[in-house]
Amino acid sequence: MPSLHGYSSPPSWNAIRSCFSVVNAWAASAWELLRFVQKKWLKNVVFVLQQADLREPNEVAIIHRHLEDTANEKLGFAPPLFAVFRAQSASLASNRPR
Repeated sequence: MPSLHGYSSPPSWNAIRSCFSVVNAWAASAWELLRFVQKKWLKNVVFVLQQADLREPNEVAIIHRHLEDTANEKLGFAPPLFAVFRAQSASLASNRPR
């Protein structure tokens, strides 16, 4: 995995998106990547919880709290977190008759 420590500023980055799957939000791989991000860039981190439609709303809320708690523990703050749906579900919802 390449180190990001060689850069003095994030190369043309507006934000660093860290994605977690709702199926396994406890995976260590995303947290490992964040270890390589310089502390001064962490203010640009945004979490994305993918495939939120695969879980019940109460389960998504539990996962959301877990990610916030883990971020506070590992990063010292909880970045904004956005739950997103699979493209197929979003497409089906937009094509539903009203």
